[in-house]
Amino acid sequence: MVNEEFEKCIQQMKDKDRLGLQSVYEAYNGYIYAILLSYVGRHEDAEDLTVDFFIHLWSKAGSYRPGSGHKAWITRMARNLAVDFLRKNRREIPAEEPAEQTGTPAQTVPSAEDTAVEKLGFSDLIQTLSEEEKRIVTMKIRGELTFKEISSILEMPMGTVSWKYQEAAKKLRRAQG
Repeated sequence: MVNEEFEKCIQQMKDKDRLGLQSVYEAYNGYIYAILLSYVGRHEDAEDLTVDFFIHLWSKAGSYRPGSGHKAWITRMARNLAVDFLRKNRREIPAEEPAEQTGTPAQTVPSAEDTAVEKLGFSDLIQTLSEEEKRIVTMKIRGELTFKEISSILEMPMGTVSWKYQEAAKKLRRAQG
């Protein structure tokens, strides 16, 4: 879904037209679920939170600013929902520890992960990654977010996000065998 389509759906939601919400749900249900699962770790909780996310989206449609990048906005909203859930349920919130950077983090990673995703399937393949790597790869590949957007959402330096993505890509290439 491109920004213009999303903005149209938001306007429909503001006008109390559920078709806008349905369109966003169909486009992003799997992505939002994957983000939430990467935080809460339990399928049942992620399923419940996915429903809560779309209810929350409906009520917060008026706060979206057109032109601000809808994917980052919904990803941030999902992350905040997961963190609130973890706090409320007194579970450990995953720490976002910056890793030591090596190499050149701004390099473009070859699309070997895309090939591996096609071979093994995203769900199977991503299980080889750490929780933090899962979040970053999910946001980058499924969410098509930039490193800058991911950096903002995860509140970690862009170089660290890029480096962690490259490390995850190496694991994915090894997994494709």
